[in-house]
Amino acid sequence: MATCHTVITDSKETSKIVFQSSSPDETALVNAARHFGYLFTGRDINNNVFLEINKNRVIFKLMNLLEYSSERKRMSVIVKCPDKKIRLFIKGADSVIRERVTKNPEIIKDTDKFLMNFAQRGLRTLMVAYKEIGEKEYDEWSDEYRRALNNHLEKDKFMPAVFDKIENDLYLLGSTAIEDKLQDNVDEVLESFIKTGIKVWVLTGDKTDTAKSIAFSCRLITHEFVIFEFIEKSNLIDIRYQMIQFSEQIKSYENISNKHHGYNREADLNRNELYEVGNSVNLENSQKKLSKKFALILSLDEITRIMKNPELKDLFYQLAIRCNSVLCCRVTPKQKAQMVNLVKERQPNTTTLAIGDGANDVNMINSAHLGIGILGVEGRQAARASDYAIGEFQYLKRLLFVHGRESYRKNSYVVCYNFYKNVLFVIPQFWFGFSSYFSGQTLYDPWIYQFYNIVFTCLPIIWFGIYDKEVSYDTLIKDTRYYKQGIIGKLFHSTRFWKWVVYGILQGIFVYLYSYYSIPFGVDSSGLTPDVFSNGSIAYSTVVLIVNIKILVSTCSHSLISIGLFFYSVVSYFVIEYIMSKNYRFDNFNNFSMIMKSPNFYLSIIIVISICIILDIAIKRIFMIFGIILDPLEINTENYEPKLPEIKFTPTIEEMTEINNKCKIF
Repeated sequence: MATCHTVITDSKETSKIVFQSSSPDETALVNAARHFGYLFTGRDINNNVFLEINKNRVIFKLMNLLEYSSERKRMSVIVKCPDKKIRLFIKGADSVIRERVTKNPEIIKDTDKFLMNFAQRGLRTLMVAYKEIGEKEYDEWSDEYRRALNNHLEKDKFMPAVFDKIENDLYLLGSTAIEDKLQDNVDEVLESFIKTGIKVWVLTGDKTDTAKSIAFSCRLITHEFVIFEFIEKSNLIDIRYQMIQFSEQIKSYENISNKHHGYNREADLNRNELYEVGNSVNLENSQKKLSKKFALILSLDEITRIMKNPELKDLFYQLAIRCNSVLCCRVTPKQKAQMVNLVKERQPNTTTLAIGDGANDVNMINSAHLGIGILGVEGRQAARASDYAIGEFQYLKRLLFVHGRESYRKNSYVVCYNFYKNVLFVIPQFWFGFSSYFSGQTLYDPWIYQFYNIVFTCLPIIWFGIYDKEVSYDTLIKDTRYYKQGIIGKLFHSTRFWKWVVYGILQGIFVYLYSYYSIPFGVDSSGLTPDVFSNGSIAYSTVVLIVNIKILVSTCSHSLISIGLFFYSVVSYFVIEYIMSKNYRFDNFNNFSMIMKSPNFYLSIIIVISICIILDIAIKRIFMIFGIILDPLEINTENYEPKLPEIKFTPTIEEMTEINNKCKIF
């Protein structure tokens, strides 16, 4: 442990040596060696490794460093010890070290017991071994190693074989266990995700027993779950049979759930016959099924076979997407990315979020739609590759339930509102084309036309998009129904978008008709006659007031600034319009000041705005009658069920009987 590592020191004083490494596990092991009297004090430029063993300075000559990789799952060093013997020290996953131990295989069984005990306690385990290498053997291997190292074109191809050649015939020394301490409130965050309806897949490189222990401790899986776990060392046929059985369990629950809701009882009973004959489930499992929570556990062997077989991949996805939690153990970084891509390929409309804290999570983070990196002892590789970086896992709950949900709500409204206010603005101009026989005459003054989005309607929606708060942040964290609106997609979809467009078109038509016929033709007291820009000024004034009142009513959290921005937008329009009407250089010269003297101008604005508000309420009620709810506060997400792919197989009773003998269901 004191020599087989890549740890560096940042102090020469023995009592103040601090170890630094890209892997916290390596740092922990070197600190453990220090505790037992084997203190690593540093290296020099000649690759000498300095140790203090019981306060005696000892020098090891580092000959070669065989680095760790996710594919190798081990690392080793070749050193010349003080007794002039060349030894290889190696540490790695038990699955790769065990098969290379040949000198003392009799202690593997006892070591496995320790590993099992450690894993059940949620500890991360490694096996440690060594090998003595003769001078001749090392020289031959070293020549082969240098040739492979200098072959730049095919270096990655030859190096693994060279490493395997020396990393064999090992003598097992024992095992290590490191506590992978969970961060604060991880269990609370994962439990809230599952309750909200977020499918949680944990992809880890830990052993199955270690991963299961951690999953139970953080409430990713509880005793209320029906747990599906594959039998160890299953072949392709066994894996297929087990996935069929697991899916039949879920189908059985769906039938029971439908019967509780009174849907097609006779058909449900017929569909249950196969399950009842082929599977005997005790009362405890039946009660678990009513909890409607399922968990799937699989390891490296199953994942490798599933990803290479298209049929198994389809069956696996149909099964996994129906489970609340999926726990994949012994997963490589490449397989993590494959899992994410599998979900993206099978359900393109589903949003995937990958969360990781180490370099082995980078592939997964890059493959997902959104990536979140956690800054911690594992380094900053995940944070640099992510879209968002957080300091602790518990911050994820606030990031999703507060900032994520509010950003989704406000962005959805901002997009629809901007289309709405521009549709409402151009529709009077469009209908005016019929009255002007499409002569090219504009309804609005060309100069004032440019100020609509720049001055008169921009600030209130900007304030809304940045500062509006529908409910308190504590309520958003506690009440998951608000976040479910985003999972269901109720705040932004095609129906909702076209509702805004239709609403703008109807209001625009009404604004044009009323403004066109509200000003009587004739001569006023000053001898002036209204022209087309008089009607345009009425339409423009009405539109500015309607869109600003709309955002004022839609804003949930008002302040002096939000109200001030509303009055600024409205008042600035009337001031600019009045000033321009007094300047003879503008086409609207003297029109606005003239219509402001007419009572029809004020009456038309009041009537149009009132009717538009009534129209808004009427459209909502009509949509509600037809089952299209547009108000997010009226959305019921309690009994929401996502649309899942249909299970596309029907095994026979004989197959089910054989399947039950091969399955592991808790």
